[in-house]
Amino acid sequence: DARAGRFGDAHGVLRTLDAIPRDGWWLGFMCVAAQACVEAGDETRAAAVVELLAPYGSSWGAFGWAATWGPVGLWLAELCGLLGRVDDARGWIEGIDASGSRAWALRARYVRARVGLEPSGTLAAVARDARALGMKLLATQANRARTPVA
Repeated sequence: DARAGRFGDAHGVLRTLDAIPRDGWWLGFMCVAAQACVEAGDETRAAAVVELLAPYGSSWGAFGWAATWGPVGLWLAELCGLLGRVDDARGWIEGIDASGSRAWALRARYVRARVGLEPSGTLAAVARDARALGMKLLATQANRARTPVA
């Protein structure tokens, strides 16, 4: 898993995208794959995941009824940012309303800041708020990404 620094594992998972069954869990798994692409910096697979997820951009990635992996548009924005497609990233993230979830709203704010849609200083605020919510990975990402990709 990329978050643990095991990028080989993340790449191994990404190589099996075609094997993921298209069932009620598929969209959730694809959002996890999107996150793995972003964290592993896998631009090749990121482009493929964008193509697969684009029709679901206004949906939320869920694992059946059990859990959510956030707004699909958020992950599309992250993938487009990785690919250097900043205008596309902005288009995906601008339509996201994650106000019903503090954690996903914070992640969306991070992505908005990364693509230049938030004022200066937002990444520092995201890092602080993420630490307060126990979101260690997001706090680390926001600290590392003190400048937008734009």
